Amino acid sequence: MNRKTALKRTARFAKDHKLKKSTIMVLFAVIILSCYLKDFIFKLTGYLFAPLRFVCVMIGGFFKRIFSPLYSFCRKNRADILKFECTFLAVSFILLYMFNKNYLQSVWGDETGVSALEPWDNYPVEENTINIGAVTWNTSNEDNREDETDKIINNEENDDNNIEDKLPKVLLNQPLYSISLNRLLNTVTIYTYDETGNYNVPVKAMRCSTGGENTPLGTFTLSDKFKFATLQFSSYGQYCTRITGAILFHSSTYTERKKDTLSAEDYNKLGESVSHGCVRLTTADAKWIYDNCGEGTVVTIYDGEDEGPLGKPETIKVPEGTLWDPTDPDPENPWNDKLPVISGASNKVVYEYDDYTVMKGITAVDTCGNDITDHIVVEGEVDVNIPGVYTVTYKVKDVLGRGDEITVEITIK
Repeated sequence: MNRKTALKRTARFAKDHKLKKSTIMVLFAVIILSCYLKDFIFKLTGYLFAPLRFVCVMIGGFFKRIFSPLYSFCRKNRADILKFECTFLAVSFILLYMFNKNYLQSVWGDETGVSALEPWDNYPVEENTINIGAVTWNTSNEDNREDETDKIINNEENDDNNIEDKLPKVLLNQPLYSISLNRLLNTVTIYTYDETGNYNVPVKAMRCSTGGENTPLGTFTLSDKFKFATLQFSSYGQYCTRITGAILFHSSTYTERKKDTLSAEDYNKLGESVSHGCVRLTTADAKWIYDNCGEGTVVTIYDGEDEGPLGKPETIKVPEGTLWDPTDPDPENPWNDKLPVISGASNKVVYEYDDYTVMKGITAVDTCGNDITDHIVVEGEVDVNIPGVYTVTYKVKDVLGRGDEITVEITIK
């Protein structure tokens, strides 16, 4: 295969698979350099075998008959023992390593190493995607930032963000959001821009788990996205968005490429530096970045003592053996049917001067069964010294935004 043919085939492959411009430039450079390197290696190898040619000439006779085939081969072919394909492959790996040591790792979205491709036949592939092993590449080139902003302004998908008055008119020449990641405190803060185009309007905060020093500091831009990716040590992550190289935003880890194989132990460590370099989030937060932060969104990773303007959110703890992330919006999630529960609140008759308080015997648990009694809010007062009927309302809300409310009557006689 000559250089011209190799360049044509590479261009066709790049077009069919929608490779990035940077990747195409590297491949073209590899082809051109390898062609020159091939000729150099062939000539150099011929010169290295030249002493054998001299020996063949000098020995003659019986030994000449033995060495004459090798002599003829060297003279005719200049030791052309390396095929173009072998040279191209070797030089490609060398140059890719020189350009970016994490390039080969980043293809499959592993946290620290190359991941083996596995069948993905059982996972649904969405429209406008191509299924390539464990990776789903979005093939739609539509710019939907304006639509996303309209949804946010109209409060269609982000009721909890309350940013209706903060968003300026859409500037289509820049991403809607920027992301700041405090690696030291494991906190992510999402910003949008003001009327001057500066990203200083906080929108959302997330609790995360970084890899400490394994997570690089610096400024990067988001690129590839895929629903499920194979991570290191036979683990998997949902809603993955590439930050740089093999470093991704993704959900907490799963033991299989299934939504019901959550690692409860890893999930309960969110907020600690325990990953292998990627940034772990709840499934809901990973999906939010996947859905709302497009290619080119700037990510700044830094170490700081300030949690950010929105603080560091809490994440709900799950019981040992839990298989679903309670934040996963999938309709099949069994946590969808669970709610916080207030216990011990009922109509009571209390006699004057009894030892009674409105919180006596009242407890509450969150969606996952954790005690959140101290989060109960009481509306109404009871004076045990004055007979009468008092109305008391108990309210509680957990970190998932779900709540319980009970209103009771306390009669003082």
